[in-house]
Amino acid sequence: MKVYRGERKFIQIDIEPTQIGRVFTPDLGIVSDAKLALQALLEHAQRTPPRPFNYLDRAGQGVARNLERRMDFVETPIKPPRVFKEINEYFDRDTIFVTAIGLYQIWSGQLQQSYNPRHYLVCGQAGPLGWEISACTGVKLGRPDKRVVGIVGDYSFQFLMEEVAVAVQYRIPLCAGHD
Repeated sequence: MKVYRGERKFIQIDIEPTQIGRVFTPDLGIVSDAKLALQALLEHAQRTPPRPFNYLDRAGQGVARNLERRMDFVETPIKPPRVFKEINEYFDRDTIFVTAIGLYQIWSGQLQQSYNPRHYLVCGQAGPLGWEISACTGVKLGRPDKRVVGIVGDYSFQFLMEEVAVAVQYRIPLCAGHD
């Protein structure tokens, strides 16, 4: 568990008190409806001054620009760099992207352009197969004004494709387009 936790801090929110600390002890356990707890955390975050800009963030961006990869492949089968080139060209700068694990996440992390904070969401853990479908639904509910795009592998999609039915049932437009 020490390797997994490292120096990170964990907050666990659950409406059922017996679930707090069931897998491992969080740094902060909150017994609450998730929506109410997240609203309170958001209000607190909005009152908290932003942290100072880290010059390493800017340095890292420069390194990425200087090490750009070739993305203009035209042959068949289509190579991942070409897929992400076309994604980058098609979607606008305000699109929110969601992805999970596997090669497609690695390609996405290396090749996909993201411009705004909280517009590139990755699960950041092991074993979340199918997470993207539910995450896209949640993001769309939280930001109905934004276009939300899931970068999903074939097996990840198959693993939890019933979540698409949930989105349809609740009329959450996961595949809505621009005009």
